[in-house]
Amino acid sequence: MSDSSDRTTVLIYDVFGRRLGITRECGQWVTVELGTEGKHRPARVAIPEWVEEDGLLRFLADLYHESASPEKPDVVFVGKFGESASTSDHDPS
Repeated sequence: MSDSSDRTTVLIYDVFGRRLGITRECGQWVTVELGTEGKHRPARVAIPEWVEEDGLLRFLADLYHESASPEKPDVVFVGKFGESASTSDHDPS
């Protein structure tokens, strides 16, 4: 399920106004909270290993639904960055 290429790919999500970067390392999801000044810190969220990449948005929306507001009503996929990211994989616009 996991290979060495997905360790260098970072998936960026806007989770009701909070930016999360998610990578896959040794079959486990690793999450970091991305600050506005380029800093990051561990995000205290455990994503089960059985969640597939295409299910992350739904998982995050279910987990953080209480953080939704009229100004930030959705979880949004921002982009995929890293060595193995393909420009055709996702369109962040």
